[in-house]
Amino acid sequence: SGCSACGCCKACARELDGQEARQRGIFDAVKEMIPLDLLLAVPVTPPPGVNVEEHIHIRQEEKRQRINRRHRLEEGQDGRSERGEKDTSKITTFPPGAVRLDCEMRAVQVSCGFHHSVVLMENGDVYTFGYGQHGQLGHGDVNSRGSPTLVQALPGPSVQVTAGSNHTAVLLSDGQVFTFGSFSKGQLGRPILDMPSWNTKPSPMPNIGAKYGRKAMWIGASGDQTFLRIDEALINSHVLATSEIFASKHIIGLVPTSVSEPPPFKCLLINKLDGSCRTFNDSEQEDLQGFGLCLDPVY
Repeated sequence: SGCSACGCCKACARELDGQEARQRGIFDAVKEMIPLDLLLAVPVTPPPGVNVEEHIHIRQEEKRQRINRRHRLEEGQDGRSERGEKDTSKITTFPPGAVRLDCEMRAVQVSCGFHHSVVLMENGDVYTFGYGQHGQLGHGDVNSRGSPTLVQALPGPSVQVTAGSNHTAVLLSDGQVFTFGSFSKGQLGRPILDMPSWNTKPSPMPNIGAKYGRKAMWIGASGDQTFLRIDEALINSHVLATSEIFASKHIIGLVPTSVSEPPPFKCLLINKLDGSCRTFNDSEQEDLQGFGLCLDPVY
């Protein structure tokens, strides 16, 4: 284990780690450097022109660099860890601190996405802040916000908020759900519009709300997905106002007439005797929009 250039053994030059030194039984890895001639009791003369101290210093520096490289590889700092991910413990973080808002209201819910946060206040206002490149902050642009900013485009008070990776959903008190942000996976739940920045402005999911008889009672989001729990009523004032009604002795029927929005069904029949309802909305059902209807008294 001696060095022909400087006359030092590996243990004395600290080129063995503690485990390797113990395995070989050669001193301890942190012993002071001892020339090889003292170990062997045999004079060892370095080659001419070799500075022993400088050579040892170079070898120790190379050893430190090898150890640092190995540590970086193990921690993933070079992007070549087993999982191909960086060590998140090395990311600079801030200690816990209070978030200042421009109102005296109390926050009742907080939801966080990949790089943005959403705060619901007790009066129903919604504040967002963080990364806004996908329009997930709901301010009509793709700018980021470093402090909580009120989402002003919501038409009424909110009762719940939820954040996906890069999108946001807000549940209003009337059962409507407004969404904004990334739309690449259909997570906004509304048609894609051919206009710039349409996804950066809060807009409702179609056919959800009290006037449609389909109120959202709970919302959730994860990654690029949005979840709703719907409380649905088949008949309400909106359905009656946009449907044609026909009847017989035993049955009342409704057929949607509005073409401006997708109808909740193609046909609905109500049994006069027990009030039970049945809807017909599958692919085999004939679309009766725009037709006049009557029930045959026999068939």
